[in-house]
Amino acid sequence: MGDGLVLGLSLIVGVVTLLPFWKSTIWWVRVTEFPRIQWAVLALVLGCSWPWTGWPLAVKAVAGLGMLACLIYQGWRIFPFTPLARKQVLAAKHPRPSDELTLLVANVLMTNRAVDRLLALTRRYDPDLILLVETDAWWTNQLQQVSVFRAATAA
Repeated sequence: MGDGLVLGLSLIVGVVTLLPFWKSTIWWVRVTEFPRIQWAVLALVLGCSWPWTGWPLAVKAVAGLGMLACLIYQGWRIFPFTPLARKQVLAAKHPRPSDELTLLVANVLMTNRAVDRLLALTRRYDPDLILLVETDAWWTNQLQQVSVFRAATAA
């Protein structure tokens, strides 16, 4: 990698690691929180690349430590979702079907009009709760026949 590329990518990794600290709801700020594994891997690669750049030793040290800080922070945020983390909810020792809650989650995409496919899924799985994303008034009207949906929108 060229020295300029290592510097540029390191700046990007640093910025995207810091952006979530800004309590903004702007989408391009929040979206930087999703590829944490990718940012961590890039920070690791870049951190290992700094010693071979032609930059002065002080720049190499600061940039390398910056990438290490990014890697540690991203790892700290990723860790709870790994098998190494302590489970927050233990598995039931003797599960009973009567205690189970079924959930159907669908991103229907507002412009999609294939309501029959969604209704077939609700009939097939008979979920206790349905969560739909990217709906509009058309979807609300179409789904009035689903009793769970009717109850939730009437409340």
